[in-house]
Amino acid sequence: MNRVSIGLWNANGLQQSLVHDIMTHPHSFSMLFITETWLLSPSHLPTPWTQFHTYGKPVADNFCGSMGICALIPPSCSFHVTQLPMPSPYTLGVQFVLLHLPPSLSIEAALEVLNSIPLLDNTIICGNLNACLGSIIGDHDTNPRGTALIDWIEEHQLQVHNIMHAFGLPTFLSFCQEQQLTSIVDLFLSNCVFANPSMEVFDNLSLSSDHKLLSLSFDYDMSSAPPTPPPV
Repeated sequence: MNRVSIGLWNANGLQQSLVHDIMTHPHSFSMLFITETWLLSPSHLPTPWTQFHTYGKPVADNFCGSMGICALIPPSCSFHVTQLPMPSPYTLGVQFVLLHLPPSLSIEAALEVLNSIPLLDNTIICGNLNACLGSIIGDHDTNPRGTALIDWIEEHQLQVHNIMHAFGLPTFLSFCQEQQLTSIVDLFLSNCVFANPSMEVFDNLSLSSDHKLLSLSFDYDMSSAPPTPPPV
């Protein structure tokens, strides 16, 4: 059995200096997923870690883009990771599926992205879905996308690991007119049961983002991993 630890962070624009801060964090990640990197092709982060990108979209009169997803794999990772073709610019597949669904997407478009994901055995989906699930996850807020996501999760019999292992812990924190705003929009979903799972929300790090760094850790027998899914 291997101890797998997946880090997840919505960067709101990735500063290269912060990548080093996360990589040297005492928590050892098997892989680190970052959403909203704002990186444009052919950007490449200065790190010995293997990296996979779904690059962002150019923004007029700006040197950086919008959106963008990155997966970083340390040299110490105990299993082989490959990038999988995905049909949507809002996804990145590397055995696990990383998502960023911006608020501008309609509910129908967000569901179309979700339905494009091949749900094979042991599928893990994580990222910033901008969906507020309300009291079932320990959040004070809900929104129409959250209601639609709950129905999609139930239809596909997925587990929300924030509910089981990080109930009520905000992943987003901001201030507006001296009022603190919090929500739980960075999620870990799966269709499998893990051995010895745990989640952590690192609220003691200052990473120049409204979103907190998260981790999901579990024991996993890599020798029994399902075959790589075919291209989609």
